[in-house]
Amino acid sequence: MNRSARPSTAQRAVRRLARVAKGFAAPSSRDRYVAEARRRLRGDHANHTSLRKGQRCLVCGSRRLWGKTVTYTKDPAKQLDVHTCRDCGYIHIPKAVSFYTHLSSYEQLHLPAAVDPGTAVSRAGTDTQPGREFHIAKMAIDILGRDNVEVLIYGAGSSLDNQHIAKLDAVRHVAVGDIMKLRDDAEFVDANKPASRKFPVVVASEVVEHFRNPRDDFAKLFKFVKDDGLFVCGTSIYDGGNLAHDPYIFFTDHTSYFTPQVLRGIANDAGFHIDFRAPLIADGMRKRYVLFSKSHQVMESVACYFGIELYAPSEIGHPRRPPPQKSHQAWRPARPPAPSPPPSPPPPESA
Repeated sequence: MNRSARPSTAQRAVRRLARVAKGFAAPSSRDRYVAEARRRLRGDHANHTSLRKGQRCLVCGSRRLWGKTVTYTKDPAKQLDVHTCRDCGYIHIPKAVSFYTHLSSYEQLHLPAAVDPGTAVSRAGTDTQPGREFHIAKMAIDILGRDNVEVLIYGAGSSLDNQHIAKLDAVRHVAVGDIMKLRDDAEFVDANKPASRKFPVVVASEVVEHFRNPRDDFAKLFKFVKDDGLFVCGTSIYDGGNLAHDPYIFFTDHTSYFTPQVLRGIANDAGFHIDFRAPLIADGMRKRYVLFSKSHQVMESVACYFGIELYAPSEIGHPRRPPPQKSHQAWRPARPPAPSPPPSPPPPESA
């Protein structure tokens, strides 16, 4: 029996060039290929790490993974392995044991909350001050424009925002979902178990970057959202920059880093529409609120809300001046240098 000949080295090179050219030409993959080209020009292709045989992307299932050891430029003592999918762009940061595994009490979890140094406003809600989850939930409720709304705070952690959300006139009930029950101030929904019911509003702030199996974890989370409901998560979005300069991947227990395209693929595969909005605190950073819904009407309500509001609300009350848009700013000509002032006349000679 004749066996087809294997392609020659030249044929494989031609096919590879054709694939790369197609990647640069397609709008859906162009940004990823440009980012890859920039990394290679910077020499970031060095320090590759070996991957397990047969290892696949946790999002798209591709075998085309790129492993690399990244050293943080601001602290060379910090090093970690990063796996990037060459097909969908998902970045996996494998870390062994979850930070939350050894926690057994609310007191252990209630560590000092993240605070913005410019405003001294706590990110997590306290018993006296609303935090980020309150503002996300209030925004979602305003977008839906409904009464008697039930809200699920998924991955609430130490935040007490459920208490502030419950006081809103449009809210009938608030539940707290987490991987372990550490408190008794709200209905507890076990995030480890399949969803027993659905909610019109689901909030997950600073949660999805901890997903170890994002495809399955998102699928589990989506089942808590009503078909005409709105799910809002807050996370940082990867923009194709040099990971060695990015402190986000070095944060404790951050195991997933998403591009907009990766999240769009996850949403679309689950039958959800998706939108990205910058919160007040996101100036100069990659923080975004990601809004998901199966309802086209709900997403139109999202667009109308932001037809009036410039930013999504957060724990900061007033935005700083936003930086220029990266991609749009690139084509603008550089500012011409300011003209030099005319020379000063010499002082008059003394008589």
